[in-house]
Amino acid sequence: LDLGICYLHHVDSQLFNVVWLPNTRMGLLHDRRHYQFADATPEWDTLAALPLGFLTKGMYYRESIEMSFKAKGLAPKYVFESDSTFQIIQAVQAGICCAIMPLNNGLEALSDNLEIRPIPETEVDSMLALIMRNKEPVSSLAEKCFADAQVIFSERQSADGA
Repeated sequence: LDLGICYLHHVDSQLFNVVWLPNTRMGLLHDRRHYQFADATPEWDTLAALPLGFLTKGMYYRESIEMSFKAKGLAPKYVFESDSTFQIIQAVQAGICCAIMPLNNGLEALSDNLEIRPIPETEVDSMLALIMRNKEPVSSLAEKCFADAQVIFSERQSADGA
């Protein structure tokens, strides 16, 4: 693997080049044909009562969600689990569940019926990063993508700090 995006607590900089990405906030993804919400931002007790689809255990994103529930003394209602985000989205569209997904990733654009509502007090425990391995051979496509990401995210950080 030349290039990847993942959640990291730490990284060995001798093995990988890293571009740290913005913090991930969470939102409730649901299909309006199956679920309606009066509140623009659902509270955690509302989320705990919903049938939820989750990524497979052991993934950082899921661990962050579980820690958020636990910190509030709540237990989520698991009804669907997959290591595929696409399968979770299909389950949401079928009305099987809702899902806690990253905000600002364009999922709601996949269908006119999908909506994502921000959840208060959410941030993934681990940092999201684009990583590229240091060992040869590294593809020129990976190097170009990595260089472009460095420019894009340094410009965003400069704009946010200005």
